[in-house]
Amino acid sequence: MDRENEQSLSTVNTMTEFDMKTASSLLPVMTGEEECTKKLIDALEFYSQNIKKEHESLLISFVLKTRISRHAKLRLASNYDTSADLIKDMKNNLLTKQSATALQLELLQSRQGSQSIEEFGKKLEDLFVELTISQADGKEDAYKMFRPVNEKLAIQRFTEGLRNGRLSTILTARDYSELKDVIRAAKDEERAHQGHSTSAETVFAAQHRGRHRNRLRGIRYLLGLITEGAQEVLLTIREDVDVITVRLRIRETIIAITGIILIC
Repeated sequence: MDRENEQSLSTVNTMTEFDMKTASSLLPVMTGEEECTKKLIDALEFYSQNIKKEHESLLISFVLKTRISRHAKLRLASNYDTSADLIKDMKNNLLTKQSATALQLELLQSRQGSQSIEEFGKKLEDLFVELTISQADGKEDAYKMFRPVNEKLAIQRFTEGLRNGRLSTILTARDYSELKDVIRAAKDEERAHQGHSTSAETVFAAQHRGRHRNRLRGIRYLLGLITEGAQEVLLTIREDVDVITVRLRIRETIIAITGIILIC
């Protein structure tokens, strides 16, 4: 037996029989929301590739009778020869077809605004994928052709749409080829910058506290000198001078000098 036949036999042996329990857990019931319909189509594509050919009709029947909503049934045939035909019809008749022009315009006008870098990146990833699917119109060759072009466009929009001009310049200079890489780099740069800013603020706060402590020491020293001088004055004044008046004037002088020091 040659290698090609061995591989074919191996593929057949790994295919499974249709299992109701597996199908029920893997294939979601349509809810009317497009996201749920997309998940059903994706799961159907996956499961249909992993069951034996003779069990494909059971899978098709299961989907049509238990997973499709009443409204969706009106847009589909009552039976299909292959799961590939069913999937194609589901994509064409159950999913909203977005205009490639509208998607491209939304992509080109996107800006970060109040979004986080991760949210902005996710939005552009979704737009880039939807735009490519819309342009390809189900053709694999067209998809392969449009994908790199649209990804480059999404990368450019991501870097130019960031609200941080410094970060935008850094990422543009690196010339990334994949959107996921430039998004990850943007998040890394943002974290690094935030860490640097926090360190600088900590150093500034420590320096400010040090200057404040030195200032207080100086004030205490000056007040000590003033107090000592005042006591000497009280000891040397004549008995006929009103001591209370002298003390009040000394106190007023101390308060005034302290105020000047604090203002400075």
